[in-house]
Amino acid sequence: MEIPIRKSFLFFSFIVAILLLMHFFPESSSWSIHNRFNLDTEGNIPTWYSTVLLFSISILSLVIYFLRERFIRPIERWNSFWLVLSSAYCFLSLDEGARLHELIDRSTSIKWVYVYAPFAAVFFSICFMYFWVVRRDSEDLRVWFLGGLVVYATGGLLSEFVSHYFAPLPEVLQQVEFIVEEGLEMLGTIMVLMGCFKELNYLNSAEVQRC
Repeated sequence: MEIPIRKSFLFFSFIVAILLLMHFFPESSSWSIHNRFNLDTEGNIPTWYSTVLLFSISILSLVIYFLRERFIRPIERWNSFWLVLSSAYCFLSLDEGARLHELIDRSTSIKWVYVYAPFAAVFFSICFMYFWVVRRDSEDLRVWFLGGLVVYATGGLLSEFVSHYFAPLPEVLQQVEFIVEEGLEMLGTIMVLMGCFKELNYLNSAEVQRC
């Protein structure tokens, strides 16, 4: 059974749009509801949704690794890339849920983006090598994965740089920063998830299973 990529992307993106709109739910109407959707706080529904998306990529990447080991002959040495991807997104889901990066800001004078940036650069280089060189014939896969990583990084890193160098921002711009940062992070994650769906469709095809 083939996963409908376009419908899945629209479905997950629609949920993101709702979460972003709910960020503006008036606190005067209900502080409890407002806090459950406030993008500037943790332990709420947007945080849960982001964590689930990230962990889903981790699980699916692990599934893809085992499927490729089973169906792709001869077994490619680059199959281990999917283990790296699974580990990276498992950490990202943990970081999103437990806010590990905030420990860096609180315990050191170094902004967390400076600590994460080198690792992000290495990870992106590995992904670029795999999707642009090893899987150069898989254009759709490359667009979903590399495009998703760029969108996610734009939200996670660029917005932090802006808020760091231009803080304190006016209230209106601060709210825009929250929306842009969280929206791009979730959208980028969804794009990578669609890439996983695309790879699963490929591996589940009769053509691959006959290999």
